[in-house]
Amino acid sequence: MKHNEHVMTWLRSLRDEAVDPACSIARMIDVMAILARYSFGRGTV
Repeated sequence: MKHNEHVMTWLRSLRDEAVDPACSIARMIDVMAILARYSFGRGTV
């Protein structure tokens, strides 16, 4: 699997976790922070 595909799969799983009704507010904030870093190109795996 290419690196970009791996990262996209990982980001999708984070997004899915954040929208799960069982996800805590604190975890949602953590996930949003991770996604924000990636959306601006500053994130690393």
